[in-house]
Parts: sequence; structure tokens; C-alpha cells
Amino acid sequence: MLFDSANLILMVNTESELDVGIYRMEIRGFPKIQQAETTTFRVIVQPNTPPAFLGKLKDHKLYIDEAIKYTLPLYKDMENEVFVKAVRYGRSHLPYFIEFDEATRTFTIDP
Repeated sequence: MLFDSANLILMVNTESELDVGIYRMEIRGFPKIQQAETTTFRVIVQPNTPPAFLGKLKDHKLYIDEAIKYTLPLYKDMENEVFVKAVRYGRSHLPYFIEFDEATRTFTIDP
């Protein structure tokens, strides 16, 4: 848990479903010498719902010298935090003959 004092934001990062729940927090401060003020509030940690495609991903066969376009199905995400990016496994970019348009979710393959 981190507190961003510049923006007055309490940030909670969880990596486990075991952290889901409601937590009671108490913050005590001293605006004047020997005069404590206490504020109590709840922190609600909700599970992340993973994004899901609304249709099936289809297999495609690629043939030498045949160009194709393939559009990924629409997806839903409860948190609206999905960013679709295509990268080659173990590498930072796709081969030169494959392009991916993030806005339309479309691969253009032109060997």
C-alpha cells in the first residue's frame, strides 16, 4: 500500500485473490502539538475480472504468397483497462510481413 501525498491518493496493489475483502483503516495525525485527530475509513479490494473475447478465436492457415486480414473478436472488460498489442513471442516486434492495427484489432499478413 502506498500513499501519494502530492495527489492525496492511497494506492493498493494486490496480486492475490486472497487480498479481496473490506479493510478498516485508521489514520491519526497531529495538526497541533499534543492534539491528535483520527479518521477511520474502509478500503474495499475487489477481484479483477479478466477481459474476455465475445467470440471465438479462429484458426487460420497461411499459404506462401497469399495475403490475409484477420480481425480479433470484440472483447469486454469490467474495468475498461484493456490494451491490445501484438508482439512476437520472445521478441519485441512482429516480423516485417505482419502488421497489427490496434484500433481495429486487425492483423494484415502479406508474406
